[in-house]
Amino acid sequence: MNYFKKQQIDDIDIEKNKTDEEEEEEKMEEQDSNRSVFRRSVSIIVILGLLVVVNTFTDVVFEGSLNGMKEEHEHFEEKPWIIRKICPVAGIVIASLFGLLWGKYSSSQILVGAVATRIIFSIASLFIPNKGFWILVIFKSVTSSIRGGYMTNAPLITADLFYRETRMKLQCIICILYSMGCVLGSIYGQNMITFLNPNWRHILLLDAGISIVALLLILCIRSRSPKICGLVINPKKYPKKRSIMSNILALIVNRSLICSVTGYAAASCVSTGIFMWAFSIMKRVHNVNKPCNSFICTLDYNVQYELLNCVSTIVGTTLGTVISHFFKKTNLKAHPNLCLIGLFLAAPLLCGGIISIKRDLFTAQILFLLSGIFLSLNEISTNEIIMTTVIPTSYSWAYSVKSVGKSAANNGVPVIFNKIFVKVIKVNQHSELFQNSMEYVILICPFMALIGAGLFTMTTKYIEDDEKAVQQYLNPPDLAEVLESSD
Repeated sequence: MNYFKKQQIDDIDIEKNKTDEEEEEEKMEEQDSNRSVFRRSVSIIVILGLLVVVNTFTDVVFEGSLNGMKEEHEHFEEKPWIIRKICPVAGIVIASLFGLLWGKYSSSQILVGAVATRIIFSIASLFIPNKGFWILVIFKSVTSSIRGGYMTNAPLITADLFYRETRMKLQCIICILYSMGCVLGSIYGQNMITFLNPNWRHILLLDAGISIVALLLILCIRSRSPKICGLVINPKKYPKKRSIMSNILALIVNRSLICSVTGYAAASCVSTGIFMWAFSIMKRVHNVNKPCNSFICTLDYNVQYELLNCVSTIVGTTLGTVISHFFKKTNLKAHPNLCLIGLFLAAPLLCGGIISIKRDLFTAQILFLLSGIFLSLNEISTNEIIMTTVIPTSYSWAYSVKSVGKSAANNGVPVIFNKIFVKVIKVNQHSELFQNSMEYVILICPFMALIGAGLFTMTTKYIEDDEKAVQQYLNPPDLAEVLESSD
């Protein structure tokens, strides 16, 4: 009898040892799979960053080549902003398409489709004859809009792969890479066009080739690791599907979203207006009154604009990410507060820069650089406001609205400012206003910054209620709990 009991005890010990070994093996497998998932997720972000730099560089080079095309086409006349009039239309269509597809497919599938579509249009642009100028402009507008579409939805791509803290850092890196692509295109674009002339379209072939390599790498990563690149908001956990109209109506009544996106568009208007017009005024004033020996004056106009815009964006987005990450733990309104403080501080700096243009070029440059840094603080914070105040099924539509607002600001400000400038000159030809017409026009920018600050102030009022509404939608109370609370 004792022998049988001892045998049973030995069998139990063996089973325990087996279960312990199996648990250890499972833990090791989970750790290995987590490491593999992390590596592949990082690889996708690296590929996305490469695409952002290359695609942005190509788009900037093409836009810079429009002046050369203008000389070859008599019907083109003097309209250097022609691509800016076509881009907003393509941008709105592409942004709406992204919003429609993102609720049905994962981020990796959307990214693969966007890159593949851009490759098709880029290769097609190589075979368009010189006479088909309008077709070429439309095709490149579509490719630029596709790049803007997957950049705008970059927060969703990073959210599918990483948690919030890492997600914010990666969004910051993508914004920095975009600015670097703009600067590289402005500095080296004209040299590349001159070097490749008359076959400057070979740069489109380079863009398509790198995009094809990136597409193949993404497909390999997805096929080898099916666990990653799925939505963080698991449809099995949150099975509530909504129609397109329901999502759009939910965005319309979302006060935090409307205020923050409109405030972000106002900040984009200020950034575009001040960087495009202020440096043009500096160049005109100092070339007429006294020679400008500063390094910035030796650079081309577009290079001046992109260089200072890049520096301010890099510093501003980095500071915004660090500050919002630090204060979000103690302050639920950290993101909108950071945005409104940045816009509020930018307004007096802009006024000081405009006033000091004729007095001291270096001081004006420093003031405009500081104002650009404060204007860039809201880049990542606006994305986080959307992520916390919008229900997951409406994420893509919310980011599409943000994309359309920024596109309208960037493309509409130059046209509006130019019309105001022409109007001021016609009405005040014999007054002091005629001599300082450009300075008076860009004084609109500080007021726009204050309007943006006011909109983010309203966001601080509504953000807690909207966040609670999202949490209630995602985690509805049980019927038993509701009945108990009613009793």
